[in-house]
Amino acid sequence: MAMTDEETVDFYYKDAVKYLTTGINCFHVKRRYNKVQRLLGGLDETPDHIELFVMSALLAKVKPYAAHLALKKLRDVRTARDEYEKYTAFEALLASNKIGRSIHQHGYATRQFSDSDPTTVFKGVRELITIIEDLGYPTFATCGTLLGLVRDKSLLPFDDDIDLNVVLPAGDHKSAAEQFVQLVPKLTAAGIECSLVEPTRTIIKLPKVDGFIVDLFPAYGTEEAFFVYPYSFADLPRSDFLPLQPCHVSDLPIPKHPETVLEVNYGPGWVSPDQRYVFPWRAQRKKFANLLSALLEAGS
Repeated sequence: MAMTDEETVDFYYKDAVKYLTTGINCFHVKRRYNKVQRLLGGLDETPDHIELFVMSALLAKVKPYAAHLALKKLRDVRTARDEYEKYTAFEALLASNKIGRSIHQHGYATRQFSDSDPTTVFKGVRELITIIEDLGYPTFATCGTLLGLVRDKSLLPFDDDIDLNVVLPAGDHKSAAEQFVQLVPKLTAAGIECSLVEPTRTIIKLPKVDGFIVDLFPAYGTEEAFFVYPYSFADLPRSDFLPLQPCHVSDLPIPKHPETVLEVNYGPGWVSPDQRYVFPWRAQRKKFANLLSALLEAGS
């Protein structure tokens, strides 16, 4: 007799747990993911269904952002049901999986900072920043990198990339876009092999440090209207960022008032760790629409 949909969900769930805990696979992960998608589409959403989706996406290595969002939703649902311990147990299952892959909102990672020597990473990033500064561009730790340095006194253990902002001598979006694009050949000439992320051109990919991605974002503007992509659309004056100061933990440059900056970036809850924080990309890209348009036109 054929299994019911719920029996199939239970079967698939146990299969996924077995693969994650043993590393032994007995099914085609992409086909299973597609079957799970079709199956769950006709059922009411429950915590177990959310967990099955997350495991299926992780195993198939698809939809990392959707899996990250699903984990945030799972936490909210479990908390509302007074089942937070079940959520933490599921996160623990994911963290200890035998396939060596973790979920981040920008992709799947096979390595994160909990597996690294921070001193090695700090040294490599400092060397890159020194070259950029020698070209006349102040550069500072930002976003998740700044959050780790200020709150955790290290790199965020569950993060897997370095975030930097470069301060451009531009007073408007169009000039900033042109200068950011023109920075790539300058960095290349200075010995830093890098590239713009197409098609948005909002990130310059710097050389990896100890195997970790290093992203460079633009910052620009006047004292009253200072823009730090992607999180501060003139929300803070330039004087909250400059002059930069050395971080006592890493010796990397950080903003003059890092706590104020972090509150704008992450909200007042920045003081509490949140592995499933979701950055409001859509809203911020809308604010920075003029910069994004100018970046598409710059150098073309």
